[in-house]
Amino acid sequence: MIYAGLDLHKNFSVITMMDSQGREAVKQRKLPNNGEIIELLQTFNEPVTVAMEATRGWYWLYDLLEEHGMEVKLSHPLKTKAIASAKIKNDKIDSKVLAHLLRSDLFTLVVCASEGCSHAAGAPSLSGQLGKNPNRGKEQDPRHFGQE
Repeated sequence: MIYAGLDLHKNFSVITMMDSQGREAVKQRKLPNNGEIIELLQTFNEPVTVAMEATRGWYWLYDLLEEHGMEVKLSHPLKTKAIASAKIKNDKIDSKVLAHLLRSDLFTLVVCASEGCSHAAGAPSLSGQLGKNPNRGKEQDPRHFGQE
């Protein structure tokens, strides 16, 4: 299994990939947000699971990764304490922490509904929903935060 931590930005992403022992499978890369991400992730002859934060504009990449057979795990940016409370933050550190949390099964999940995320364009902002989640600590569909 390959675990990939992906720090998504508007024009590029930083990706860290590691094996189940925590060794980097590929040197950390900064890639443009296009097909290069898919090409890199498809170079492995084993399953790839991608961890990324549910920040602005995550929908298109989530759908693209799933279309290419990758399992994608989303985390709530402010609830990923290893990143949110870090004193030193940068893209490389964030992507590496995401990969380690995923590999170690310490990842705080936000789950996308089974019909896919392509309809989530109208989803409420996750940051505006903090503190309104009645099921704190449980997996939630990001489109239903704060709804009863």
